[in-house]
Amino acid sequence: MAATVNSNIEIKQTPLIQAAVPGDFQPNGTRRPSSAGICLSLHHASAAAGLVRDDAPHALLLSTASSSANSLFYGGCAVVTERGDGGGDSEVLYTTSSLLQTTDSSQLPVVLITRIVVQRSTSSAADTTGPVAAVSWTKLRPPPIMPMPAAMIPYRFQESSGMLYCAQGNLAPKTSGLFFMPHGRRPQALVNSYYGIDFNSVRDVAVHPRDGSLWFTDPRTGSDQDFRNEPQLPCHVYRAATDVRVMDDGLRRPTSLCFDPAGSTLYVSDTNNTEGVRTATVYAFDVLERGGSEFLANRRVFAYALEGAPMCVRCDGHGNVFAACGSRIEIRNAGGTLVASVDVPGPSDVSSFCFTSDRCNEMYVCAGQELWWIRLRPN
Repeated sequence: MAATVNSNIEIKQTPLIQAAVPGDFQPNGTRRPSSAGICLSLHHASAAAGLVRDDAPHALLLSTASSSANSLFYGGCAVVTERGDGGGDSEVLYTTSSLLQTTDSSQLPVVLITRIVVQRSTSSAADTTGPVAAVSWTKLRPPPIMPMPAAMIPYRFQESSGMLYCAQGNLAPKTSGLFFMPHGRRPQALVNSYYGIDFNSVRDVAVHPRDGSLWFTDPRTGSDQDFRNEPQLPCHVYRAATDVRVMDDGLRRPTSLCFDPAGSTLYVSDTNNTEGVRTATVYAFDVLERGGSEFLANRRVFAYALEGAPMCVRCDGHGNVFAACGSRIEIRNAGGTLVASVDVPGPSDVSSFCFTSDRCNEMYVCAGQELWWIRLRPN
């Protein structure tokens, strides 16, 4: 598919307002138009000190709202540095779409991968400190071995760098799991069953910061949306290292997960909405070691989303927890206090986001038909 370039990116200053609750800024759940831009709401000013600034720039990088109802900027959302054919390094963002219907009604829907090359307004292509000046994006079909990709993270495996994908799978066996795709090469399955039993629809993955083990969620998304067979397993949180272990079986729909910087706390979101009651909770677990193995203990409610459901949760280097919930990203400190929110306009909910670097001061934000960039504080 041909690349599309947007070099007409308008950088705006982000309003910073004091709000008791997000509804003070966006009453009655009404949506603001995309032209209004992103707003930062402070809910606990002292706790948010050093986290956000009132001179934060942001920009709408891409929008398909005027031409298509498809959500191309839905999931995934991961940044890597790739070496180009000319030898230079490029900042590249990958996202995944929501389910897209095919022209043949007898075929299953598909999920596309979007590759976005980012150009900064700096003297070096590898310098990611300047604001975004242009983006070039291409839609890609995922390899048949990993259908319906969801989340992804940069990963290094056997001396190769690439992306680790969560494949939700299709009707074929062993198509849901974790698949590693080195740059420029075909993907390989790292985990695609629990001792021969098919996963449901692997959704999100996190690397433990101490031992490098892979932890992932497995909700029943595929069977609910008719592209997977009926589940053979409950909805679990798993850990994969030398073996695959079930770490938690108490959540209805474990969706997204992340570790705190020390790896001592795991956060998992539960987004079940199939029984008429909105489950929109982020749980915290203690990560303990017993007998040379890791276990989860002391499950507790960390936060309940003020709007929507926590579809994506990520932790910054200071232990703050960011959660994509409805039309905003809620930011809480390690004690669960809501300190700020990134309020995103437009027609669709925020479904995914990622930090642009280890500094965790910039984010790319996926909101269905729109892709945003925001810098929370200076470099």
